[in-house]
Amino acid sequence: EVRVLAAEEGLEAPRLTVSGGTLVVEARDDALNAAGDLPQEQLLLTIRGGHVVLAAGSDAVDSNGSVLVTGGVLLLNGPAAVLKPAIDRDREVRITGGSVVAAAALVLDRDTAFDDRSQPVLYVDFHWRVEAGTLVSVSGPDGFLVTYRAPRPLWTFSFTAPGLVAGQAYEVWLGGTPVGAELEGGLFAPAGVEGGNPRGARRAR
Repeated sequence: EVRVLAAEEGLEAPRLTVSGGTLVVEARDDALNAAGDLPQEQLLLTIRGGHVVLAAGSDAVDSNGSVLVTGGVLLLNGPAAVLKPAIDRDREVRITGGSVVAAAALVLDRDTAFDDRSQPVLYVDFHWRVEAGTLVSVSGPDGFLVTYRAPRPLWTFSFTAPGLVAGQAYEVWLGGTPVGAELEGGLFAPAGVEGGNPRGARRAR
């Protein structure tokens, strides 16, 4: 387990890899930053596994090169008052496994170019401020896929996980009472709420 709290910059290196365990980073600037004295095509941030919780005053994930997610759970909390996405990159983002939850002022894809081999992503722009502590859930034909308690105010919510189907409509919920136990970073397992408010369906893409 690694915790970096109240830092100016979280973890920064030309190549960063998380393969397992628990990583919690709270930073006033970027939480994870792939940057340094290497050619841009060699700068890489990789998440292979583990439970990663990031809270940033700027970008939760910032790579001057590329971002690759192949496994694990990645919970991203960007700033609510600054027009920044949860993931910022200069090259590509490829998500081929694992679960990613991103809450920020911008939806994940506005400044994020996903590689065409990435798994589908569900984007939600609420068009209003959702207060900190609100439960955000997503359900599909087979039940709930994610329930998340946002530690900060948010305007947008993005989610991807194995099994998400491009073109499939998923219902978005706010509030309610969680049915599962709260894990590090505000994620609940199993996902699901009782008495939540449906906020309309979105299609994964």
